[in-house]
Amino acid sequence: AIDAGPMCTPIVGGASPLTLQADGGFMLPSGVLLRRDAGIAWADAGSNYNASSWADHVIDSRPETNWFAAAQACPVRGSGHCCAGLTLTIMLQASTTVTGVVMYGPTGSSANGYDLLDAQLELRNAAGSTLDTFPVEFIVGPGSWGRAFQPPISGVQSLHLHLNRAEQHDPGLSEVRIWRQ
Repeated sequence: AIDAGPMCTPIVGGASPLTLQADGGFMLPSGVLLRRDAGIAWADAGSNYNASSWADHVIDSRPETNWFAAAQACPVRGSGHCCAGLTLTIMLQASTTVTGVVMYGPTGSSANGYDLLDAQLELRNAAGSTLDTFPVEFIVGPGSWGRAFQPPISGVQSLHLHLNRAEQHDPGLSEVRIWRQ
């Protein structure tokens, strides 16, 4: 279970400690560059904008494609858009040891204004039990976030991104990349 406090209040402490690279890799604070993708089987979301913006776009290795939540999936609540209850799930082909995750914001004509602001990332094993959770604060503008797991997390079968707040009512992502040992 996620313990992120009251939903739709800012999640703090999850800022990206990595330097994202143009080719999709990322640099750790130690100067180590990671680029190795884990085997991804499928992705699904609790909400899709239309047939051309399904969740599987975040795993197609094509940054020009995007996943967007359905219109009004994140209604206005207070001074922002609340995405409580909306989850993006990525299933790996097999349980693996994950060393890092990078998420990229929307691209193309939707590159500005449709970013996620914050979320909670949950890593689960094959039985569906939670192995670890991480707060996620996206970098507004590029809408990106990345984190290396030190030590790496063993036995990961799926990732669940629980969306919290967004810039618009139908936010999105272009790519999610997962690294393994």
